[in-house]
Amino acid sequence: MVLQGRGSPPTLTDGTIIAEAKVCDLRVLPEKRQQWSELTDLDKNAFSKFLNLHCLKTNEIEGTVQFDSTTATRLVQVGFFEQVDIREIASSTGTIRHREEAMLVLQDTHKAIEMIFQLVRQQPVVLSLDFICRLHKVMMTSSPITVEANSCVNVSVAISASTGGTTRIQFFPFDTVNTELETFCQKFNELIRVENMDPFSAAAWISHDGNGQLSRMLASIPLLLKQLPALCIGPSHKSNYNTCLNAVSALSHRPRIWNLQHSHTRSTRNGDYDLLMQAMYQGTLPSMLDIRTVLTQS
Repeated sequence: MVLQGRGSPPTLTDGTIIAEAKVCDLRVLPEKRQQWSELTDLDKNAFSKFLNLHCLKTNEIEGTVQFDSTTATRLVQVGFFEQVDIREIASSTGTIRHREEAMLVLQDTHKAIEMIFQLVRQQPVVLSLDFICRLHKVMMTSSPITVEANSCVNVSVAISASTGGTTRIQFFPFDTVNTELETFCQKFNELIRVENMDPFSAAAWISHDGNGQLSRMLASIPLLLKQLPALCIGPSHKSNYNTCLNAVSALSHRPRIWNLQHSHTRSTRNGDYDLLMQAMYQGTLPSMLDIRTVLTQS
């Protein structure tokens, strides 16, 4: 299926045009909402189980936590908290191999995506710098950090360690991070209020220059507002997703994490946003089929 657009690109209040963004083909959304509704009719716990699936897949695509299919199905059904007996699950094959540590990471992911759902329930939805910081803190609570003093990661992150054991992580340029994120929040809040905006188009703009799991969580908000499931991209679609993401993010002369003051130049080639939209759509659709399989096995 091709997500098509029509009309002029959305323009924010400061005159910024969301490059390559498309206004939704209204025929797409009812079909997807109907499919999602059928799943929730099939099992009243479909929503919570899809949430578990999101937590697993968003960690799998990062290579952090990955279980065999039997264990993954079990975790989708029962979750990551007191309902699961750790002794009954296989070890993770991701970078985090200990079952106890893997479960803590999944619990943090679950708590973070729950924060997203709580935000979506508010009307109007208003994203803030404070919310992003709280979301990131929750998501990273149990994630191990390999510390290499005075090193740089992804060009834009500096890590230093003191003799007292304290780890400090800073983003470059330190003095403009808050301003960049405030600008992002402003544009985000305007974008999700554009009438008839294709939610996958909004998700592409939100996520294309972001940071992994947190980015996919924030990019899920436009979908949730349209009564669609959250982004849920698994390892089988990782290569295509990363290729499209990199194509949109390829502003090598601007190394900032959030380069939002130049969003009208974000798409480096015609169709890049279209490709990322398609990658997100194609990556999430199989997850709806996966959850249907899990529900029928319950």
